Amino acid sequence: MHTRRMPRRVVAAARWLFPAYLVVLALIVFLPAREAGRLTGVVGWLALQVGKLGIPVDPAYVVLEFTANIVLFLPFGLLATIAYPRLRPVLVIAIGFASSVVIELVQLAIGCAPAAEGAHPRLPLVL
Repeated sequence: MHTRRMPRRVVAAARWLFPAYLVVLALIVFLPAREAGRLTGVVGWLALQVGKLGIPVDPAYVVLEFTANIVLFLPFGLLATIAYPRLRPVLVIAIGFASSVVIELVQLAIGCAPAAEGAHPRLPLVL
């Protein structure tokens, strides 16, 4: 199967962006929930907006947070695939999945996961 090669400058840009993305990802996922809420309070705000439509806020928050976690990792796969074109896609997916599991376990262990700190979507949000 013939695959098209990415231009060198695109690969180089992805190799610069990927570490920057990882730093931002680490800040988002490892900040205590209250501080992260100030940085990424969009999920709670969206849940409140959906609640105004008559949908219960708590289930909406869970669904939106789950969706946000998936969206948060889309750049991981995209940038890893472009930055390291020799990596097989299944390996990139496996690394992304393993990273997500490790992040969840570390959050649970150090107590910065929203459930561990008692975060709730109705807390005041600073956007």
